[in-house]
Amino acid sequence: MTPTLLQAQGLTAGYGKMPILHDVTLDVRVGEMVSIIGPNGAGKSTALKSIIGFVKVSSGHVRFDGQEITGLRPDQVLPRGLAYVPQAMGSASAKPSSRSSASSPSWASGSARRRAPCRAASSRWWPSPAPS
Repeated sequence: MTPTLLQAQGLTAGYGKMPILHDVTLDVRVGEMVSIIGPNGAGKSTALKSIIGFVKVSSGHVRFDGQEITGLRPDQVLPRGLAYVPQAMGSASAKPSSRSSASSPSWASGSARRRAPCRAASSRWWPSPAPS
C-alpha cells in the first residue's frame, strides 16, 4: 500500500467560537491528486487553512510526511514542504471555469523538493498568463 503523505483526522476548526469544520478527515497518499469540492461557504478553504496552520484546530490532528504538524504556524509548516496557495483573482487564467471557489495546498516530499520555493510548486498547477 502507498504511504500516506498528508493525514488530517477528526478536524474541528473555525473562526473564534464559531466552528466551521466538524470532525473532518482527509488522507492523501504519495502520488495521489485529491480535489476538495463544494459550494461557497462549505468549508473548503477553512479545511486547507486548518491543515496549514492559518486557522486554529480545536480538535483532531494533522500529519504530513509522518510528522505531527497540528498547531504549528504556517511558517513552521512551509519548510516541511506544505504550503497554502490561494486562488489568484487578478488574472483571467487563474479564475475557475465555474462559480465555485478554488484553492489548493501544495506539497512535495523528499528533502530536495522541500527546499524548493512555493512559487515554483504553484506554477506547475497555475502557469502565469501569456504576456499580452
